[in-house]
Amino acid sequence: MPKRLLPGRILFAAALVLLCAASCRVPPADPGPPSIRGLVKGLSESRSDLDITGFIQVESGPEEDTLYDRALVAVTRKTAFFRVEGGAKTRAAFADLGPGMLVEVWFTGPVAESYPVQATAKTVVILAR
Repeated sequence: MPKRLLPGRILFAAALVLLCAASCRVPPADPGPPSIRGLVKGLSESRSDLDITGFIQVESGPEEDTLYDRALVAVTRKTAFFRVEGGAKTRAAFADLGPGMLVEVWFTGPVAESYPVQATAKTVVILAR
């Protein structure tokens, strides 16, 4: 009888992996307010072998629905990038960012409470060029 269960378990595990892979990097319907919304003031790519692909310096005036007005944000391979155009959200990439663009960033993990704060981006949404 265990031999019959094994293919079923393998199929279940494979379906679970495919479901998780299909949902990866898609932001939840309502992720809550962003950690910061502001203009990209600086960009740099990381040339190391680490998971960090680059850094974004984001600055804004105080806003009621965000936590920070300035941030140095690390971007990793796990960071999800999106662009809002014509009301539709589409996939984007770190390479699509440029100085002066309006972005929203949601942080993940610890935030270094320096000034500006230093954090890692979970999601970056490009709002305007």
